[in-house]
Amino acid sequence: MSDDDHEKMRKELDEILVLQDLRTIASMVNQESLTTLDFVKLKRDAMTEFLGPWNEYAYAWFSLCSKFLQINSLRAALIACDEGLRLNPNDALMWSARGGILNQGVQEVAMAIMMSGNKWKPLLEEYLGKNLQSQDISLATEGAKTMRKMAIEAYHKATELDPDNDVFWAGLADLLAQANSDDAAAAFMKAIELNPDDKLYWTSLYHWYIKKDQEADAKQLEEKAKNHNLDLKKEYKAHMERVNEAKKKAMKGLF
Repeated sequence: MSDDDHEKMRKELDEILVLQDLRTIASMVNQESLTTLDFVKLKRDAMTEFLGPWNEYAYAWFSLCSKFLQINSLRAALIACDEGLRLNPNDALMWSARGGILNQGVQEVAMAIMMSGNKWKPLLEEYLGKNLQSQDISLATEGAKTMRKMAIEAYHKATELDPDNDVFWAGLADLLAQANSDDAAAAFMKAIELNPDDKLYWTSLYHWYIKKDQEADAKQLEEKAKNHNLDLKKEYKAHMERVNEAKKKAMKGLF
């Protein structure tokens, strides 16, 4: 497809992908007679019909995924993302998007568990792509771990396809840190190597070393950061203050 054809597609897709219309798909409510997977298929069919002739193009599905993310419809975004990857499995950006969606999905499931009841079950089923036979809360915990593993695999795929993208390495590092994997440090270091001007990469690695009681590594990183005119202790303190403030606001929104 030529550049002119791509530009034509972008313009036509922009006209098709109207957010108001997408909210209709995103807000679809499952009927009790449908299994979760049947409901997912129903939403996928609705998206296919919505895209019309463009549904044969990965770019159209990726655009649809982005639009769903704009309205914070994670599960709809994941369906669109997976359809796009089915058509073009070598798109690093979409593998990264899949990892990010699943990571946010873990937080969504955790929130549903915290609010009690069994609302976590259909959420988990959509993200995992399978029907669960039980509502045992232990399944929720294991399911969240599986989702995080899937997110890590998606970011690994993104870094394989585009190894020079620091954002992909940082996303992978964050997820590995959440999983308490020792591989997190190497991924953070790779992100720093590719983009040493991003302060967040430095502070994230510094936080990892402190969390793991690796004082020597933290001190060494402080010295290395000075070569980039970065006072790591100061930056880390400011970063943690912002994180704690964000947590307070989030908790106020819950109660």
